Amino acid sequence: MIYLILSTVAFSVSSLFYKMASTRNCRPLGLNFALFASVTAILLVYILATRSPFHSAPVLIGAFGGISVLITSVYFFLAVHHGGKLSVCWTVLSLSFIIPALASILIWNEAFSVKRGIGLFLIALSLLLLGGETE
Repeated sequence: MIYLILSTVAFSVSSLFYKMASTRNCRPLGLNFALFASVTAILLVYILATRSPFHSAPVLIGAFGGISVLITSVYFFLAVHHGGKLSVCWTVLSLSFIIPALASILIWNEAFSVKRGIGLFLIALSLLLLGGETE
């Protein structure tokens, strides 16, 4: 549970960096490339320090995931930068968490229950209500 809490805090802080960059008229690509360059540097230090074996499947999956996150970050920053309210943009982006949950049920055959269905419905409903403001 501690990792989930730390992940949530870190993810939330990252959204504040986007807002701070937006208020200082930073360029979206420059911001995101700096972000990803720092992550790459940290990853390389980790790999060299731990002498972790390098396998092609995780590298390819990670590379495609990284490209996806880069594209997402650029579009998110552009939405905030061009006058979008951070609270609304972040809420809309949070709808993307429902897709992996549904994929885990439909594609990877995770157990589906009425309780889980109600939970997914309530997540979608709460995101729609929280992000109901218009820009």
